[in-house]
Amino acid sequence: ITYLVDFGAQNKKSQENIASLQSQMEKAEQDVADGKINASNIEGYPNDYLPKFCPFYLENDDIKGWLKIDGTNVNFPVVQTSDNDYYHRLGFNEEYDYYGTPYIDWEADVKKPSTNITIYGHNIRNDGQMFNDLTKYKQLSFYKEHPLVSFDSVYKEGTYKIFAAFITNNLAEHDNGNKFYYNAFVEADFNNFVNEVKRRSIFDTPVDVEYGDELLTLSTCTYEFADARLVVVARQLREGESAEDFGKQVVKRENPVMPQIWNELFG
Repeated sequence: ITYLVDFGAQNKKSQENIASLQSQMEKAEQDVADGKINASNIEGYPNDYLPKFCPFYLENDDIKGWLKIDGTNVNFPVVQTSDNDYYHRLGFNEEYDYYGTPYIDWEADVKKPSTNITIYGHNIRNDGQMFNDLTKYKQLSFYKEHPLVSFDSVYKEGTYKIFAAFITNNLAEHDNGNKFYYNAFVEADFNNFVNEVKRRSIFDTPVDVEYGDELLTLSTCTYEFADARLVVVARQLREGESAEDFGKQVVKRENPVMPQIWNELFG
């Protein structure tokens, strides 16, 4: 019983922290629009960072961007350090938070940027927080309504269209000693990565992807089997590309590639 009470308190605390950060971002964006933030006058603030991230940087200089999917609970800051475990149970204020903070893989270069930027976030069962809504991409209808992801890094704003969502294993023993890695940096690896992602995807879209596109990969827990992962992959809109039609031409993939443990459990 004590655990349940504490868990409920953590849930509430995390929700309050996220709501506060969301309000802070709304104010920052409005202040920028009104000319109230002049980041060039603030000592220590990187001159190539977008002005709207200034209040967040002053609180925590690990800030690397803001992730949002309209119509979902995904709407929060993203951090990055050299240690992928650092924010596992820490909030943006670097105080204990059971839900942690979504973070970018330590190997990714947000400034360059890397060909593929991977962001990890918690899904604590189905309480609607952090990356829980990503698991809804298992449903074709949800994808059709939410095909776009907004990821504004501290350097530039970006909109991405999702072209795949798949379930994979985090433990090699669950797929005959194999584990599918999300990162892709050189052309040969990139093309193979995209092909493998599409083979695994729950749905099939007409979104074309080619080397030179910037990819965004979102990863979270799912509970079909132990240590399972739900992964959503998107590519950035190209110059002149309209976002309006994305999500309409999508069909369920009949036989997506699944890890061996899935085949054992579900056939």
